[in-house]
Amino acid sequence: MRLAWRRLGIPPAIPEWLVLLDLDSQTAVRTEFAYSRWLEGGIPGLAGLGFTPGKSTGQGDVCSPITWLAVFDILLTALSRDPSPTLFQLYDPSGSQYAAPEVSFADDLNSIAAALLGLQRRVDIVSGFTILTGMSTASSKPRLFHIPGVDEPPLSPSSPPGITIHTIGWVPSWILFPCQHSFKYLGVWYDTVLLPGQFSRQYSKLRTDLASSARLLRT
Repeated sequence: MRLAWRRLGIPPAIPEWLVLLDLDSQTAVRTEFAYSRWLEGGIPGLAGLGFTPGKSTGQGDVCSPITWLAVFDILLTALSRDPSPTLFQLYDPSGSQYAAPEVSFADDLNSIAAALLGLQRRVDIVSGFTILTGMSTASSKPRLFHIPGVDEPPLSPSSPPGITIHTIGWVPSWILFPCQHSFKYLGVWYDTVLLPGQFSRQYSKLRTDLASSARLLRT
């Protein structure tokens, strides 16, 4: 945490003060019971209801969001410098191509790649970041989706695709893509099981949805 703040040019005294706020801190889940205890007795009324997180940044206080951004910016910067040729390409208004960046909100991170190899590279960067910072990755939490391309052969049920997440010691954990699923991304629903001709229909629907949104923005 100290290095994350110093990287942004913050004077050392401020990060040190923020670190001391987190040391031996207690976190209490805001249940109805805990809230009533707080109303009745203030902070002393929460005695016995808290726990020590042990790692990561806290939640529910003023400093935690900006502290998380300082730490998370290291990962976003590393991802933005990935030279992989398998990243998903977009076009800017001038017609020039650029690699689709990660879309993040708070502690949620969305990565897009044009090939499984490119997505694995992104996952390796995230794994390295969590190991270096002493964080842990919950293998049950990532939401993985694979949309086959127009010329891509059908997926084999005997060897479904997936990615490998590494933890401390570079211990691998294999995460499979769901074979039948749909998901919503940036307000648009996608079906990962594309039948013959369905890709073009889905693409047409996407263009219609985007055109409708653009018309609403103009009005």
